[in-house]
Amino acid sequence: MLELLTILTVFLVSTIVLLRFFRKFTKSLDLVKIVLLPLGLFAVGFYMRIQGDLVDIGYFFTDFSFLFVYIVFAVTFLLGQIKYWRIRE
Repeated sequence: MLELLTILTVFLVSTIVLLRFFRKFTKSLDLVKIVLLPLGLFAVGFYMRIQGDLVDIGYFFTDFSFLFVYIVFAVTFLLGQIKYWRIRE
């Protein structure tokens, strides 16, 4: 139970910090949702791994959160390159 409270506290504090940080740059919360999704999935997966009952699903969530961030960065770079080369032509 203590592990769950610790993970939830860290998740809530990081959510508040990210919300305050992104409020300086944009009014829309769409970017914050994209950033918080992997953080939430990682927290849920880490809790499942600590409990020991659902270790396989916990590994899936933690690995998926890493892959999600990696895929978002890769797609962003790809779309940025496409836009850059369209402007240069």
